[in-house]
Amino acid sequence: MSAPPGLTEAAATLLQADPALARTVGARAATEIGHRAILPVLSVPAGRWIPPAPALLGTGTFACVVLDGLLIREAALRDVLGPEDVFEPWDAGARWTACTPVRLAVIGVRYVEALQPWPEAAARLLSRADSRPRAATPTGTRDERLLALLWRIAGRWGWPDADGVALPRALDAVALSALLDLSEHDVADGLSGLSAGGTAAFREGFGWLLREVTAGPAPGHSRERRDELRSRGAHQLAVARAALADSVVLCEELEGELRRSERRRRGRT
Repeated sequence: MSAPPGLTEAAATLLQADPALARTVGARAATEIGHRAILPVLSVPAGRWIPPAPALLGTGTFACVVLDGLLIREAALRDVLGPEDVFEPWDAGARWTACTPVRLAVIGVRYVEALQPWPEAAARLLSRADSRPRAATPTGTRDERLLALLWRIAGRWGWPDADGVALPRALDAVALSALLDLSEHDVADGLSGLSAGGTAAFREGFGWLLREVTAGPAPGHSRERRDELRSRGAHQLAVARAALADSVVLCEELEGELRRSERRRRGRT
């Protein structure tokens, strides 16, 4: 059997597939084994996607992890997947659309063999697929649906910025039109309105940014208050995600320094 187009061997690390790997294997082991590129990566162009059979992706393939990009799964519900989401793309009856170019880490025998001393690692990885919140299709006017989706993306995959929350760079009108099932023209008009109102801003080379909303004296159930709560929640989630990433890097640096200190100590004895 020939490999499907877009499959690259040994292109992703364990830590790229599971940034919180240290929770399962410990900081020392995660530092030692997590940075080697051993996992296959499947590159998927934007558009309709038919997942290759698991056997074509490698021995023992049982899941994929999104490294970059956004996917839509249409089955009983319409679901959005993005970076760090774990999924099994072989659900019967599911239709897939890549809203942007997507890179997927292939989880199979190489992942299992690398983590053989920690069999619970694979179970924890798959549990992320079950625990990931499902994204219901936004309702309301075009602009309400667009803003609701942007805040949801900000909460799931945004990054804190001095001026608000930065969205994934690959997110554009084409991707949003696929996510909302609207025309690109409608999405572009909606984005222009959000930009004019100061809620969103496009920065060349960085992508879209959502600014925090302040409702002021607006009543408790007003649209302004709802947008304020959404923006505040998305910003807090983005800050927490960045803090977790920083703590993982710090633990790796401390672990590396401890190993260097131990080697220096042994060299003096």
